[in-house]
Amino acid sequence: MSTMPAVIVKKGGFLSALFTGFFSFLVVVVICASGLGFYALHSANNIVEGVFGVTGNVITGIPEWQDKLPPLLAETLDDRRAPDYRGSVEIETRLISLPSERSQFATMIEVSNNGAETITLLSMNVTLENVDGVPLSERRVYAATPITVDQDDWRGPLMASESRKFIVHHSRRHFSVDDVLSLEARISVGDLRLWNGPRQQAAELVVMD
Repeated sequence: MSTMPAVIVKKGGFLSALFTGFFSFLVVVVICASGLGFYALHSANNIVEGVFGVTGNVITGIPEWQDKLPPLLAETLDDRRAPDYRGSVEIETRLISLPSERSQFATMIEVSNNGAETITLLSMNVTLENVDGVPLSERRVYAATPITVDQDDWRGPLMASESRKFIVHHSRRHFSVDDVLSLEARISVGDLRLWNGPRQQAAELVVMD
């Protein structure tokens, strides 16, 4: 009589094999998705920490960077936001046609600095409105910038008691003839910054005395 252990083999049907395979596939998908999710959260956390870390270092290091910049560039960046100075700035607008460019018309803008300080940055929104006050077009322009560059919007600082005229081009293709005749240009100031140079120099002289 044989003492070998008996081996019993159970044969499953087609549905049983299909269920087992599908369940195994779901388990693998859940494990992979969980791994990818944890990896994505870990990567996002590292990116956020890096961005805030770099931003914090940049903000805290701005004074040191300004000290290391060339004098001309350091003086250019030495300004402050001054919304209260808006009362010393006069802005006039007028729509004009450009005969040499049949498809163009423009808004002529004159900015006068009636105060005693130098404007390093003056950004404005130029909006064209119809007779009903509905805005049909909007442009953002700079009447003053920290430095002067050979570009349309880099006009340089606007000194005290000085005025500046420039034009903002528009295309007639976006308006009918009646619209052009009835349009009105409106200006709103986006940002206004003043140079700190004279104030800091005066403060240093007082301290030295």
